[in-house]
Amino acid sequence: MINVLQAMILTDKEKMVLTPTYYVFKMYVPFQDATFVPVDFDPGSLHRDGITLPARRCSRRQDASGKLWLEITNLDPEKPVEIDTEITGMTVKTGERERR
Repeated sequence: MINVLQAMILTDKEKMVLTPTYYVFKMYVPFQDATFVPVDFDPGSLHRDGITLPARRCSRRQDASGKLWLEITNLDPEKPVEIDTEITGMTVKTGERERR
């Protein structure tokens, strides 16, 4: 996990840095052992060098305490997007977002 290929943490004597791999792992920790919840989502398209991919990725899970987790990733490094969400079938009391 530390100072290896695809490390989450790199160190050099007393210095330490968290890598992008760390942040991806951190983002998905709440999804471990959580229940899949279907999501209706239009990912759009990303076109590069004759290849077409989904422009965004979305996943939703509910953990054992009932907390709903929604993960949306924009795969286009050149085009920021604004996302509007609508949660149906449950009452949302609070919400938080984390932007990277």
